[in-house]
Amino acid sequence: MKKTVLCVGSTTGFGNLIVEQFAKSEWDVIATHHGAVAPSWEYPKIKTILFDLMQLDSFSSLESYLSAPGTKPVDTIVISAGQMVLGEFESYSDQEIDDALDINFKAIAKFIIRILPFMSKERGKIIVISSVAGVVGLPFMSMYSASKFALEGFLEGIRYELKLRNIWVSVVRPGSHKTGFASRAIWGMKTSDRYASFRVQFKEFQRNLIHKASDPCRVAKVVKKIAESRSEILYTEVGIDALALVNFRRFLPFRIFRAILNRIFC
Repeated sequence: MKKTVLCVGSTTGFGNLIVEQFAKSEWDVIATHHGAVAPSWEYPKIKTILFDLMQLDSFSSLESYLSAPGTKPVDTIVISAGQMVLGEFESYSDQEIDDALDINFKAIAKFIIRILPFMSKERGKIIVISSVAGVVGLPFMSMYSASKFALEGFLEGIRYELKLRNIWVSVVRPGSHKTGFASRAIWGMKTSDRYASFRVQFKEFQRNLIHKASDPCRVAKVVKKIAESRSEILYTEVGIDALALVNFRRFLPFRIFRAILNRIFC
């Protein structure tokens, strides 16, 4: 029997490619989008639904579809929504802090709670696209890292509880990929001259990463592999930079790891 995947955040980037990857094979695909016009794919079997993760009132349209007679339960949910927020930490406004936590953590947590009744009771999977920023704090990314640390802590905690529902939780941590995600990053409105030279250095580092970024289709393939795996896959890093940062953080003494980052940024 065909399985059903619900892809949340499919308008651009990884989400768009993930939808396409599932649609190529024997999956029924439901793709949510937040724009007025749905993305176009060459696969007619994709069901598109207007749903904005930041406006959970719009969940009713998704709920209506999933609860309709004859609609199968969702086997796998892939969440790839998020927004990179950058800037020196002391310049963030209260609103910018709230926005970062809302889009990268709170909205996802609230959505998972609402979607559980529509998931398969046989073997469900929730796959969330996170970031290496959920493992390593980097300069000018403190608020983005805070939101991703919160997200990963939440996902790690519910993993034990969701086993009672026969649902596995997986986290994918991409490195730098050519999705345009970094170029769409939101910088804090205020800046300080104190960080001017440091900011220039960081932006140069960011440009180099974007220039050397990997093919994002690899992330889409990894997500589909996790969805089809018969084993529980907890964490997956995708990309040389992601693997290096996470493993350096995990295995090196902290003073050595810190010295490496100081050499890069300071």
